[in-house]
Amino acid sequence: MDETNVTEKLIEVLQEIQRNSGYECNGIVAETCPLMDLEGFDSQLWPVAIGMLEKNLGVKIPKSKNIYVSEDGTQRLTIKESAAVVCKVATADKG
Repeated sequence: MDETNVTEKLIEVLQEIQRNSGYECNGIVAETCPLMDLEGFDSQLWPVAIGMLEKNLGVKIPKSKNIYVSEDGTQRLTIKESAAVVCKVATADKG
């Protein structure tokens, strides 16, 4: 799975969610941290975004996996870092 492609797809998903929620959707880039930089992006929206990303990429991400925070839960991740998590999860899933 290509990390650049996942980053692009995640940006598209987040732009759609922001637009549909009535928030600013321009300026979302790989270095954007969704949990800090996107208005209204919270624990109710991140599962929706993960579901949309799964559908767009044709991958499965465990329901318990929050791709927007570090493994130990102490750091909020950028879109690029989240894409790396998705690639890791997708690779592990293919076993």
